[in-house]
Amino acid sequence: MMEKAVWCYLLREIDGVMQVCLAPKLKLVGSQNYVAGKLNAAGGHLEPNEEPVGAAIREIAEEQGVVVRGVDLEPKGLVVFLFPGHEQLDLLCYVFTTKRWQGEPQATTALGEPEWHVLDQLPFDRLPDSDRYWLPLALTGGLTSVVFHLDGDYHVLSHQLIPRSDTA
Repeated sequence: MMEKAVWCYLLREIDGVMQVCLAPKLKLVGSQNYVAGKLNAAGGHLEPNEEPVGAAIREIAEEQGVVVRGVDLEPKGLVVFLFPGHEQLDLLCYVFTTKRWQGEPQATTALGEPEWHVLDQLPFDRLPDSDRYWLPLALTGGLTSVVFHLDGDYHVLSHQLIPRSDTA
C-alpha cells in the first residue's frame, strides 16, 4: 500500500506581494530522505486512521509551532511519487495552503529557521528538484495533481501535470 503524507504551506501577503514560508528539512524518515537540507513546508506521513486535514494540522503544529484550524486549510491537490522498481518508496502527498494561523513559525527539530519567499522568486536551487514542476501552480491555485516517476536516487524521470480546470 502506498504511503500517504501531507504538506502545508503558510502564505502571507505583505504590501500586495504574496510570500510562502519555507524552512530546511532536518528530521527525515523513510522516503523523505532526499529532501535533507532542502527548503520545504511542514509535513509528514499520516498516522494510522488519520485524515489528511488532521495530519496537516498536527504536522504544522509539530514542525513550525503554529496552530491552524481545518476550516482555514485550502486543498491544492495531490503529488504522487512513483519509483519503478522501488515501489516501497511510492508516496502520495496531499498539498494544502493556509493564510490563517495562530503563532509565529519557528524552527523545530524537524524544520530549521523559517524563511519567507516571494511566490514568483522561489529559490529552486534550494528546493527538492521536483518542486519546480508543481509548486508554483499549487501556491497560486492551479494544481489538481501531478504524478512523478523517479529513479531510486530521486531523480525525476518523467512527470505529468493535471492542472485545475475551471470549465468543469
